[in-house]
Amino acid sequence: MKKVIAMPAGRWARELLTLAGAERIEYFLDDDADIQKAGFPTGNSIKPVYPISHIEDEDRDNIVIVITDSKRFAELRDRLVSFGLAENRHFFDGWHLDIGFYRMIGDGFTTWTQYEKSIGGFDYSEFSSRAGKMASMIPDDVTSIMDMGCGDEVLRRYLDPRIRYYGLDIVRRNADTIICDVNVDPIPDLPVDAYYMAGFLLYINDVEKLISQMRRAKYLIFDLWNYVEFRRYDNIYMNIYTRRAKSVCWNEREHFLSLPEVIDALTLNGFAIEKAVELNRTGSYCCYRARNLKIR
Repeated sequence: MKKVIAMPAGRWARELLTLAGAERIEYFLDDDADIQKAGFPTGNSIKPVYPISHIEDEDRDNIVIVITDSKRFAELRDRLVSFGLAENRHFFDGWHLDIGFYRMIGDGFTTWTQYEKSIGGFDYSEFSSRAGKMASMIPDDVTSIMDMGCGDEVLRRYLDPRIRYYGLDIVRRNADTIICDVNVDPIPDLPVDAYYMAGFLLYINDVEKLISQMRRAKYLIFDLWNYVEFRRYDNIYMNIYTRRAKSVCWNEREHFLSLPEVIDALTLNGFAIEKAVELNRTGSYCCYRARNLKIR
């Protein structure tokens, strides 16, 4: 895990960082001698503050610097570049963080199976409520469905037993699991009425390519976090999400998957969103049902 450093250590660092966020910082950089002497208070402790030149003593491949003052960003960026550091690799604007930052400070897992193994298995029980809401989006004319990234097949508990169920995952979950890494191999060519994708699209490197393989289905049912952009370092939703799944959730994607990107992929393949349901109280997390306009 990389060492996280913040600079400068004045007012805007206090505005940007929550107490928990400040505790995650190894130390601060600031050329103000008085600030260096006082340090940066975080709860019951004081974080050290060093001159910016202190960065010369660090292994650049083991650090991530958060610039806390956006008004001075250009000046501080040039200063760090003079030490041979690169923007969005060694340092980031703390007020406009992107996926690169969260991947840098993660534990380096690149696949879901690695993450599951590291924690001794995953508890899927928390997904029950989500599955119930998403299952309610399945139309009455669906007679078969493929559960993409099925896990412990929680969806199956909410399905009409007359619906034929296919569970697909990257590893075997039971004797009936269809094993497929959809980022590498094509999905099985099975005639299903709907594809169900709960917490799935964020793992996909090429969403348009995936959806192009689903054009024979009547419906696609999927969930998505509706973040327009990444927020500041202490954003509660991003902190919870990245702390739970680290860089696993982002797979090899270079940016956060947006709803417009998914809509573009749907449109190119003849689908249109016809229904949406909120999955949380803020409206930032929703389930969508897309219908194939070429099938009546």
